[in-house]
Amino acid sequence: MSGSVRLLNDSREKLYMKVLHVSHNFYPVTGGIEKNIGDICRGMSELGHQSDVLCLKERGMPEHEVHNGINIYRKGALDLRFYKISPRILGIIKEYDIVHVHGLGFFSDYLAVTKKIHKKPLVLSTHGGIFHTKSLSWAKRPYFYLWSRLALRAFDRIVAVSRSDMELFSGITDKMTFIPDSVDHGKFSSIKRDAEKGIFIFVGRMSKNKRIDRLIRAFSVVNISAKGSMLFIIGEDWDNQKGMLSSLAKELGIDRNVVFTGRIDNGNLTQFFKRAPFFLSASEYEGFGISVLEAMAAGIPVIVNDIDAFNTFVEDGRSGFIIDYSKPHEAGRKILGIMGRDDLQLISATAKEVSKEYDYKSAAKKLEILYNDVMTS
Repeated sequence: MSGSVRLLNDSREKLYMKVLHVSHNFYPVTGGIEKNIGDICRGMSELGHQSDVLCLKERGMPEHEVHNGINIYRKGALDLRFYKISPRILGIIKEYDIVHVHGLGFFSDYLAVTKKIHKKPLVLSTHGGIFHTKSLSWAKRPYFYLWSRLALRAFDRIVAVSRSDMELFSGITDKMTFIPDSVDHGKFSSIKRDAEKGIFIFVGRMSKNKRIDRLIRAFSVVNISAKGSMLFIIGEDWDNQKGMLSSLAKELGIDRNVVFTGRIDNGNLTQFFKRAPFFLSASEYEGFGISVLEAMAAGIPVIVNDIDAFNTFVEDGRSGFIIDYSKPHEAGRKILGIMGRDDLQLISATAKEVSKEYDYKSAAKKLEILYNDVMTS
């Protein structure tokens, strides 16, 4: 046990911990997983611990920098497209008490195989596993149900970030703990909204599982009756989707009403959260859905697809709206109906209240307990 001991105010002992989070991406990438890691690091720091990040190095990025008090270490990788290999990481993790891996892939595989060398306690957060799309299912299924079943034996605890992940991973390991992903509730709930009629936003990576094509088709129906409405697609093009989606918007005659902003900073995102009366998501698969929860914390009524991840915290007609985007024309008509409801302020307030349960401070306290348990067992 390498952590030192501190005394809390009530004289109970707890370990001071140095935790290294390991993920394919981190700052300046601003997807859901990256935001979650940043919030966990902040929460653990507030509890008196050190949390840093190891991720893959993108071209032009430094090998080491400090961002918001977090040491970020970046390592180059051999990119095999669907699998990135970066074995020169053991020298970094030796300085830490616990290694927390985010998602399945090379890092989880390599750290499992080298457990007898590095001898570090390992924690894994699930983040939806590997089934975000149906592509390569012939390879994904044996990787998950055969190889990952074996690799996860090297991990001390598996953290399911959603109920659907809890069910999925319980089929291959009995080391499960449920700690849902979290958001900075105070940051988003403090946004003073001044909604402008006819503005819709989507926030997230432009990847295949987000089904932005269905979102655009549904919005084209909305725009027939609510002419002049604008849909802002906020996020970077992760799967080279922009060309196809731009062509679709043009084909539907709404290319001037659909704006692809690319990646934006927090200040600009706040401006969109101030202005937008509605947040839309047609995702057919999500590990959790952090951007939806952020919108709820800001008091924006969300209109999201009927999937397990969203059903965890969005109750249709109470804290938001659940619709079926697989039928875009019908979805568009339902959005128009929602726009005319007279209880949207109540739904906004309820969404804010529900999202409080997912504040990062609560998640950090749960992880602190888990880390202590892992280090002392």
